[in-house]
Amino acid sequence: MPKSTPTKLSAFVVAAPGLEAVVAEEIAELGVAGEVVPGGVTLQASLTDVARLNLWSRTATRIVIRLGTVHARDFPRLRKGVAALPWSLYIPADARLELRVSQTKSRLYHTGAITDAVMLGIADAVGAQELAPKLGHDDDFTPDPEAARRFRVLCRGEADHFTFSVDSSGELLHRRGYRQQIAHAPLRETLAAAMLRWLNWTPTEPLLDPMCGSGTLPIEAALMSTHRPPGIERTFAWQRWPSAESAIASYAATVAESRAAIVTAPAAVSGSDESALAVAASRGNCARAGLADVITWSHLSASVARPGPTPGLVVVNPPYGQRVGDPRALDRLYTDLGRTLRSHFPGWRAGILVAHKPLLRCIGRPQRELTFSHGGSRVTLALFNP
Repeated sequence: MPKSTPTKLSAFVVAAPGLEAVVAEEIAELGVAGEVVPGGVTLQASLTDVARLNLWSRTATRIVIRLGTVHARDFPRLRKGVAALPWSLYIPADARLELRVSQTKSRLYHTGAITDAVMLGIADAVGAQELAPKLGHDDDFTPDPEAARRFRVLCRGEADHFTFSVDSSGELLHRRGYRQQIAHAPLRETLAAAMLRWLNWTPTEPLLDPMCGSGTLPIEAALMSTHRPPGIERTFAWQRWPSAESAIASYAATVAESRAAIVTAPAAVSGSDESALAVAASRGNCARAGLADVITWSHLSASVARPGPTPGLVVVNPPYGQRVGDPRALDRLYTDLGRTLRSHFPGWRAGILVAHKPLLRCIGRPQRELTFSHGGSRVTLALFNP
């Protein structure tokens, strides 16, 4: 019979580079304080905390549990150290392991040989294991017919010290389940939620996205306004841990309570786009998110978008250079956007995401800026008062 998980787990909440402080603020509001470090937030958390963060975090990439660190300069010592870690709490004997190995400045530098030693060490602890093929980069998604048996283990080596973690999330947390239709250069759901948080948007004020694409920003805003947990329709890797059986019932009760607390009243959230296909994709994604009656969608260009009577937030993820091609056309697009904001949205705030900071001059002078990683590139979110 598996042991129960420790009272406190050493957890690491992964964040997109540049958004660590935003993620830390959110998880503190969820009742778990942590320390901001490059790449995320470290914290001590119970299994109940880990479950709650996976269910409710709108901004985190994933949550992993650190099992321990092994100091090794040869493979037998690495195998022995790995075997001593508490794998049986998290990995069943018939698991398929997706092992992700990285190392720098270590005597053991061959990641293939490190993988072999780690697999042998885990097998020593919990029995024979099967190495599952990697499904690709974390941004990719390929349906896996044996997903229930797949467990991700992370090994990070630095200067002969190898830190081991198990993933508690499963699929990346931005995969809410609703977005099956996408437009060009889709924005991750977690990044959209982080943008809204950094811009200090609250559900009490109107929100408009006049270049909505596949609708991610309005949908994330509506999820916030209706108090709908982002993970309400999915399962997580921690639910398959051998040591998590005692937590399953209480988590089911938490999910039921969360569903009962969802607000169904429409919010002042709207999106529009000059592309009819984009608007259709947004409507489809919105319906799958359970928000068909919450968001207003319109087929029109940004230049003719007009505000409602109450000032709020305009939030835009305009096309990047790759999507427009001609740099002059890109300048015109951003110049026209700035003119529209100044002419028709007085009293509103505007959050604009750009891949090239010089384009900000076409909008005006921003009040503040935040730079973070999006799809491997650095982007800047700027707040304006048009």
